[in-house]
Amino acid sequence: MLDHAWTDLGRGVGPWWAAAVATYSLGYLLAPSKLVEPEKRAYYGSSCLAILHGVLVTILALMAGLDAGFWTVTWEPWNYRAQTPATTRCIHVFLAFLLTDLFPLLYYRKQWGGTGMYIGHHTLSCVAWGDAVLNGTCHNIALGLLLCEATSAFVNGRYFLSTHGLKSSPIYLYNGVAMACSFLIVRIIGMGSLGAKLFYIDAATSSAVLGNKTYVLLPIFVFGYGLQLTWFSKIVSGLLAFLKKDGNKPESKKI
Repeated sequence: MLDHAWTDLGRGVGPWWAAAVATYSLGYLLAPSKLVEPEKRAYYGSSCLAILHGVLVTILALMAGLDAGFWTVTWEPWNYRAQTPATTRCIHVFLAFLLTDLFPLLYYRKQWGGTGMYIGHHTLSCVAWGDAVLNGTCHNIALGLLLCEATSAFVNGRYFLSTHGLKSSPIYLYNGVAMACSFLIVRIIGMGSLGAKLFYIDAATSSAVLGNKTYVLLPIFVFGYGLQLTWFSKIVSGLLAFLKKDGNKPESKKI
């Protein structure tokens, strides 16, 4: 039965992986001419993929979760075996993105710098979401965490604005504020709430479903949440530094 699940996984991820590779390649080819070095064009392609994926998977996860009745606030234990074809498709899309994004992360790890956290995040995410789709468990948690991808548009939008010479424009500041606020809401508060629900509030129910895998998924979650806190602190520090720098600009003299 597990072999059948692996076959279904390959069939589900395959088309989305091909679309992700095409998106990355197109972004690489259409990168601004000033980005001459391959690693810079690759970063541009990865950013294009991240934005498109973030928007797509957030919409798909939101709709699939609504149809499956996942988005309810209750102290009652959730059904950690609940799943639909739509929730499975969302996980396929996410896995396709992770696998595609891992290649440039590994290949350009020396040129890009700081890729270790992202490689760790992508690898462990493949394990966690792969387990969810292979065993049909915790789709509600998996989709809730996919809503975190909503921040990708702002995170990568910051890079695009800077690359296209708009770092001094008001939209760069607005994007930074939106990035910090969205990160706080979905990745810090949202992810933290899902972790508390799965591993504390519903511990008895979720452990009965997951068994010994709880001891694998808990460290993965702790690692992932630690990354979110680290990235959020950097985002806030960067935003405050930008605001301070912007506030210290001398006023233009009126003629």
